[in-house]
Amino acid sequence: MEYVPLLSGAKWNLLVALSKKPQSPKDLAIKTNTSITNVLQQLSILDAHGIVDKQKDKARGPGKPKTIYNLKKELIHSSVLMNNSASKNVVMLKNQDMIHLLMLNQLGAGLFNNGEDAYYLTKFFLANEVLIRQSESIGYLQTKTDDIELLIIAENLQEIREQISNQIIKRPSGGEKKVVVWSHSQEEFKEGMHKKEKHFINFVKKVQTLYDPTGFFAILEK
Repeated sequence: MEYVPLLSGAKWNLLVALSKKPQSPKDLAIKTNTSITNVLQQLSILDAHGIVDKQKDKARGPGKPKTIYNLKKELIHSSVLMNNSASKNVVMLKNQDMIHLLMLNQLGAGLFNNGEDAYYLTKFFLANEVLIRQSESIGYLQTKTDDIELLIIAENLQEIREQISNQIIKRPSGGEKKVVVWSHSQEEFKEGMHKKEKHFINFVKKVQTLYDPTGFFAILEK
């Protein structure tokens, strides 16, 4: 299937809005500053290609239930253009292994724009695979001159803080960076946000999701 026409223009704007949360055509029209008629036309095409899904929302009280749209497929679409090679690929994210997802989502977060960061993070995830697989959510925060900062949500905080809070990753050819891991449990994070502590609010502003199967980061953004 050719996904490029479905992932651009007005359709892309709708998909970006739906990536935040399920919404009605009216909500989407407001968010994308277009007419409900146009929104319904675009959603019909996306629905026909299995990218979005819809259901009636019966929990809104009396009256005609609203139709709510949500993303049905999660995917990465890539185009490769180089000498002697050109290809377009679609990777479906459903049922992907966690470590594979972490690598793919680095692409989605733009970290491959800086190949150095992608190298160090991939090596870090593989070197600490056992602890990484116990994480509930993982996000990229920022890159400094010598550091890359991550946010990990997990329950085994003592292990994470003792073993991977500050880890030097080296290149065989020379060069190194420190991966700094900020770690909290969901309860710590929720309490910090409830108290409006700047430490946690700044994390929410910065974090780019690399792994978040329960949507914890998205919930915090609301």
